[in-house]
Amino acid sequence: MNQLNISRLLAIVLLAFLPLWMDSCKKDNDAEPAGAAGTWKLDAITFNPGLKAAGIGTITDYTATAKGLGDKCADDLRATFNTAGTITLNSPTTCATATSPIGSLLSDLNNAKWVQSGSTLTVTYSDNTTETFNYSLSGNVMKLSETANFNGDGVNITLTIQFSRA
Repeated sequence: MNQLNISRLLAIVLLAFLPLWMDSCKKDNDAEPAGAAGTWKLDAITFNPGLKAAGIGTITDYTATAKGLGDKCADDLRATFNTAGTITLNSPTTCATATSPIGSLLSDLNNAKWVQSGSTLTVTYSDNTTETFNYSLSGNVMKLSETANFNGDGVNITLTIQFSRA
């Protein structure tokens, strides 16, 4: 009977301290930044129903089209949404705006300011123009989207830029 009480006591002590032991296994750098803050890899730029491009036709998946033309920018580009509210692009040579459609499209994001509030993320560019995106974050995937008449033909198109945590 004495053996049973000691076993129960030991089990209770182990159960009581188990959460403390498990918590001590975490590394200090395990925590991801909250919300949009952090470094992101470009996954995709899409247009729905499609953007008309001279000499190419209608583009729905801009990143796939650019990669098909030899653009490697999407593979190398990283965008850091700093907690201080600025955006920094890593500016790899594959994103030189003269040779990269993606680099040219996203170059204005470098040194822009950002503010996320609820389901919107507003970007203020260096010329003080602003652009407000619908913002969603699911796990390690962030999507920014906006709907506008990009072709100038009265048809609204939804632009979506998808990032994953780098």
